[in-house]
Amino acid sequence: RDRVPRKALATFCRTGIGLNVPPASQDVTQITGSEGSTSMTQPHSSGAQSADNVMQLDSFVRGRWSGAGEPAAEIRSAVTGDVVALATRSDLDMREILAYGRSVGGKNLRKLSFHQRAGLLKALADHLSQHKDRLYKLSLHAGATRTDAMIDVDG
Repeated sequence: RDRVPRKALATFCRTGIGLNVPPASQDVTQITGSEGSTSMTQPHSSGAQSADNVMQLDSFVRGRWSGAGEPAAEIRSAVTGDVVALATRSDLDMREILAYGRSVGGKNLRKLSFHQRAGLLKALADHLSQHKDRLYKLSLHAGATRTDAMIDVDG
């Protein structure tokens, strides 16, 4: 197992080295809803970082982003105790979310062939693979070494 001294790990995490996330507008993902194509990209959303290197984690629910300007929960590094992200705390109605998933997402997913669904999963796997180094660096904040994080990042 690779062991990283706790002090070195804390220093690495505090510097934010490698944690720069590209603006969400550079990572455009499309989903198909009942009214056609809806962009899942918004300038503030899903992984955008503030000047102090804190990620803003918003939720994409029922075809739109929620969380901008709403109260957020602080997510702290297990290593340094520093705030590394702010996550949406908005009250999400799970019944409404499930109903939307069944009536819109599920309906559209069921229209796809086995091979089309496999293609979507492959595209997702490729996207995650392209960001593997960033995922490893983020896992340091959970106190995990690269070896510890392998199963989560590489599967």
